[in-house]
Amino acid sequence: MVRATIAEQLPPELYGDIVDCLPDDNIQQDLLSFTRALPFAPIPLERLFRNIRLSAPIRVVQFYSRIRKDADARGWVRTLSLETWEADADVVINILAQFPRLRELRLFMGPNFSPDHLEEIFIRPKAGLELLSLRFRPYVQRATYYQFLAGAYFDSLIFALAKWPASSIPTLSIIQDPLDPTIAPTKFAQPFVFHRLDPFSTLCRAPSMDALSNFRLRVPSRQISRFIYQPHRSFPALKLLDLSTCDVRGVDVEAILGRFTKLEHLILDKCNLITQKELPEGGADSQWAAIGKIMALSGVKRTKDREKKVKAWLEATAEHSEPTTESSSRASKAKRGRKGLATATISLRETATPEAAPVFVEGGKTAKELGFKPGTRIHVLPPKPKLTSVAISLPAHANRAQLTPEVIRAEFERGWAEGISQLVARRNRLKTSWYNGVARVVQFEDTISHEEDDKSDDDGGGAEYGLSGLKEIDNDDERTFSLGMDVDRCPVLCLAGSTKLSEEHVENCGHLIGRDVWFDEL
Repeated sequence: MVRATIAEQLPPELYGDIVDCLPDDNIQQDLLSFTRALPFAPIPLERLFRNIRLSAPIRVVQFYSRIRKDADARGWVRTLSLETWEADADVVINILAQFPRLRELRLFMGPNFSPDHLEEIFIRPKAGLELLSLRFRPYVQRATYYQFLAGAYFDSLIFALAKWPASSIPTLSIIQDPLDPTIAPTKFAQPFVFHRLDPFSTLCRAPSMDALSNFRLRVPSRQISRFIYQPHRSFPALKLLDLSTCDVRGVDVEAILGRFTKLEHLILDKCNLITQKELPEGGADSQWAAIGKIMALSGVKRTKDREKKVKAWLEATAEHSEPTTESSSRASKAKRGRKGLATATISLRETATPEAAPVFVEGGKTAKELGFKPGTRIHVLPPKPKLTSVAISLPAHANRAQLTPEVIRAEFERGWAEGISQLVARRNRLKTSWYNGVARVVQFEDTISHEEDDKSDDDGGGAEYGLSGLKEIDNDDERTFSLGMDVDRCPVLCLAGSTKLSEEHVENCGHLIGRDVWFDEL
């Protein structure tokens, strides 16, 4: 009879403390070695199943065989990472059915996955999920057009996530891997994972995205950014946005920062945003300076666009509220003078019927009802930029001897300072007009209810009807016009790209923040 050693007779609590000290990177191997060395010891196995990482197809099958027979082990699993491109999709579906309350889920999806598989996985909301990371590679050893030829695109996945309950996902990552040049021919086109991009417009305004603060969306070489910043109630809590490998232009950057006023970290690696090979002589027309200025003034363009809509609303509701009388209908009288025979008494042109102003929505109040007199001037205060870091990788053809990080950051900071100077001047002018009673000044509210957003006009702009989403500045709140003590603070600019060497990154850049969010180094 084999007897337990003295070490194996220690209390279970002590073994629990020992297991808690094991590093997460090798926990499975270390814990298995521990149980083999002390087979009779009451070693807790909970940590063995807490974070599951499946990196080979055979591991997927073995794990399913083990987990479906052990109810206790199923209750221990908190995070699940599928990190193989060749897993059997049906087995993965069966595994995920065992864990309805995962906290973190990461899936690699290769050619074995179809849209039907993902619909089956995500058609039902996963309560308690804190992180969802989906990574697509529709080819493994060779590039293929199978998805295109079969008409198999994953657009339905986006609609499924949009139907989840409110504030379901605080952290979301959707990545399509770019073509690997060692696998695909040079002239082979990037396979499509998503056929249409407008489903992302549905996703970004869905109640399930109310709490989304971290979003990584990489769809190589496609202009996807406008589908997430154009909707009026898009990702209201967003603080970190990664659009690396997408096609992003300067106007997109301006609109992104204008829409997501809470955004702190923006990552735009490999977005073709910078095409400059070298700085012009003197750096006067540097693209880096232009980007810095655009980012500093991003809120101004949005406020100007909104002011135009407010002005149209004031004019249209004023006309709408005026009573129609017989005398007013005859306001246009015939001109004095002789009426010749050539003067037509009828017109062959179609009578122009006034179109319903897009500023009207059912149940919306007019300017008069809200206390605004005809001719009132309303200005929107440009928001203060909250951006703290920007990541933009250098183009491959850049003259790195001239475009050193120090020179680039100096140009970027110069453009930012120029933009902030113009922003301060504009806010000061509005303060003077407001103080003298020349105009009324409003500012954007932090949140917009779904009820307001559902009042939609032709362009889906219910959230911008009248003063919806705006609040008037109080009479005694002059501090609202100030940018604060950190008015000259420029976001840190990281040029390191996706390199894993931490010493090449700027402190507190979006790359380093993202690693702590996604727990990967993509």
